[in-house]
Amino acid sequence: MIKYTFKRLLAIIPVMLLLSFFTFIMIHIAPGGPFDTERKLPPEVMKNIEKKYHLDEPLLKQYLRYVGSALKGDLGPSFKFPGTTVSGIIRESFPKTMLLGVCSLILALIIGVTAGTIAAYYQNSIKDHISMSISMIGICIPNFVMAPLLVLIFALYLNILPVAGWGKASNLILPIFCLALPYAAYISRLQRGGMLEILRQDYIQTARAKGMSEKRIVLIHAFKGGVLPVISFLGPALSGILVGSLVIETIFGIPGTGRFLVQSSLNRDYTMVMGMVLFYSIIILLLNLLVDIIYTFLDPRIRYE
Repeated sequence: MIKYTFKRLLAIIPVMLLLSFFTFIMIHIAPGGPFDTERKLPPEVMKNIEKKYHLDEPLLKQYLRYVGSALKGDLGPSFKFPGTTVSGIIRESFPKTMLLGVCSLILALIIGVTAGTIAAYYQNSIKDHISMSISMIGICIPNFVMAPLLVLIFALYLNILPVAGWGKASNLILPIFCLALPYAAYISRLQRGGMLEILRQDYIQTARAKGMSEKRIVLIHAFKGGVLPVISFLGPALSGILVGSLVIETIFGIPGTGRFLVQSSLNRDYTMVMGMVLFYSIIILLLNLLVDIIYTFLDPRIRYE
């Protein structure tokens, strides 16, 4: 396992280099620039700005300069937020995104695992059909549709929750639910499928023949095997929640990294876009590795070389 983990960590290096190169090229060839305004700046001023941020150099030289700084932990200054650095903005904003993401994933696990277990145990019953129907609704309705609907109902019509903002516990309820619902739907279907497969195994039938209670069979024997597909989904789920939170953060006015990523993309803030993409990529790769390691502890049959 140690050898496998080390190899996976080494594989992150070329992946990050390729990702950073293609991201750098794409954001520079896109129309517009970080200092484009409705009122065009004088050529002398623009020349001085480009010289200050090394934008007058060839793209390859700019890229090598950026990679060298990034390896030292310096992601550069923000072009659109004077006096701030990309690293500083990430340190300040990511805890908010992480809090939102972790709470959403916990809620998704509670709802999804419970619904999936009930649906599997009562297969083809009304409980199964209701659970899976609600799951399909959660999968089909995207966040950018669900969020305005919930705001309209709970904030504007019922007036029991705030429309947007940050700083109070009530500000978290709607965004957490919006983020959790689609993943709860996926988890419930994975849990149901995993549980059904385990419940058909011979050792489950043997346990029933020996008189073991249904509660013990479901909650101990079947649940441990049935939850494995959910565990394998947790890495992509958490990374998807963190990356996908940019829509929710923008709608609900949450000052997280997702909101800064949207703003920097619209403003062509090159260093901010690069820093956010690299930061999110590292998180996704490390989370997937962590899930693979956890998977081996839950299922002894799996071995990585």
